[in-house]
Amino acid sequence: MLLIINLITQMLLESGTEDGGDGGIDFLTLCGSSQAVHEEQGGGDGGDSDSDCLSLTKSSISSGESSNANANADAGRTPLHTAVESAAPYEVIKSLLSKDPAAAGVQDLHGVTPLMLAAAQGKSCSKKTIKALLRASPRTVNVEDEEGLSAVEHALLSEVPHDILHIIQKSCAVQQMMQDACERERKSKVETFMAQRLSTEKLAGSSISYGQDIHNATRASMARTSLVLVSRAA
Repeated sequence: MLLIINLITQMLLESGTEDGGDGGIDFLTLCGSSQAVHEEQGGGDGGDSDSDCLSLTKSSISSGESSNANANADAGRTPLHTAVESAAPYEVIKSLLSKDPAAAGVQDLHGVTPLMLAAAQGKSCSKKTIKALLRASPRTVNVEDEEGLSAVEHALLSEVPHDILHIIQKSCAVQQMMQDACERERKSKVETFMAQRLSTEKLAGSSISYGQDIHNATRASMARTSLVLVSRAA
């Protein structure tokens, strides 16, 4: 829960810096979501978890603690990486993506994307999170980490639910089809360009040859005329 609170703190700090304190994030919703996670993990009914969340977050903001953010930055990770890896509530993921959609396509120093982290969560993998990440950065589904593993392979290794695996595989197939289509179009353009260039070169060659033939014919005609004139003079 503390990891989620730290994440919320970072989001609020960034929102206050960029938007004058109104980053479009509903703090009570986030605290309520963190309480729900706490309860699901066996933390009871939470008691005063809302007030605890509020006091802890205010304390973090006032003291300016940012060690987790610095550690993540050193690893090349975004707040979205942290949120996904810590299985943060969907509302947190949604807010982060709304704030910075490009974060879904960011790879850390090990080549890991938020989608890979989500796909590696096995049975606890969130379908909403997977779909949100795929919508934000469709091409990321075919990206590989430093070990050569894609999101699909992470999902297979962690044994995610079949319906979620199907979503990732379908997105992978669609992206592959799009890449193949782009490659075919690129090759077609190259072939068309080369054909046009060859045709132009042939036409230029024919023009040169035709010009040379005319030149030779003219010279021959002039030679014959000269012979006739010399013959008549004699």
